[in-house]
Amino acid sequence: MTLSLEDITANNYEAVCDLEVTKTQEEYVACNMWSLVEAHYNSGYTCKAN
Repeated sequence: MTLSLEDITANNYEAVCDLEVTKTQEEYVACNMWSLVEAHYNSGYTCKAN
């Protein structure tokens, strides 16, 4: 299996925000929308998706 990570851009951010985790993962993983907001306002953060 090959895995590649790509930059999140204006062309794909909505698809990333639509991704969900399972109920059992919710307490451990922030939603993608929140992670994108954090990355925007904190220097040194990078977001990528597959």
